[in-house]
Amino acid sequence: GGALRLSGEDCMSEEETASSSAPQRVGPGLEPDPGTVSLVTEMGHRDLMSQAEDLADKFLRVTKHHLPHAAHLCLVSTFLEDSVRLWFQWMDQSEYINSTWSCGGLLANVLVLINLLGQLGD
Repeated sequence: GGALRLSGEDCMSEEETASSSAPQRVGPGLEPDPGTVSLVTEMGHRDLMSQAEDLADKFLRVTKHHLPHAAHLCLVSTFLEDSVRLWFQWMDQSEYINSTWSCGGLLANVLVLINLLGQLGD
């Protein structure tokens, strides 16, 4: 009675062992070597990321002086839009404040006015 020894190679047929030591080719009907695919994918990913970083750096160099102005414009336009909305929805806003806080129509209108002036003043 000899000892039973099984390893990965022992479980393969002779044909599988011969084909596993030969370099694998990629083509129609042939499977690529997973290590090669991983390396190619990783290299392609690194190359793609490097190109994306270069593009982002170039974009930021060109636009970095304009971005603060664009941000301020967006912020100001938000306040202006809100004040225009308050003006056109004055009654809805004052009714909502009056019904929520039960403060009366006059005080609700004063609060909407203060909010409107605050939006325009910023």
